[in-house]
Amino acid sequence: MYNIINQEAVSQVIHSGLLPKNLSSGELSKIISSGVLPKNIQSGKIFKILQTEKSMFFMGGGMTQLIISFLLGAIGIGYFIYGRKQHLIIAMLAGVALNIIPFFISSIFLMILISIIIMIIPWFMKF
Repeated sequence: MYNIINQEAVSQVIHSGLLPKNLSSGELSKIISSGVLPKNIQSGKIFKILQTEKSMFFMGGGMTQLIISFLLGAIGIGYFIYGRKQHLIIAMLAGVALNIIPFFISSIFLMILISIIIMIIPWFMKF
């Protein structure tokens, strides 16, 4: 019986040291090329690794992070243009910050939290 998983999951299992020590390199290359893992490989530990892929909201990655980064960039451009037209330095800096933070923060939850704080700051501080 086999579990079908993707290439990335196989490489995570290999790097985690969960594969049996007596596994030959030929068998390992077959597993990597086929994208399947045999059931007799401690499946409980493997599924713990694979469940980290399900919690992408807190870890970041994938299409969700890309879409949120795009939306934050669009909001940031809006803040920058508004700040430039109204001569508000804080709004301009908030716009720049909203465009830059997706590059440095990989956690989606943290990125959204910090972005909300940055979006609120210009409403309270007007220079």
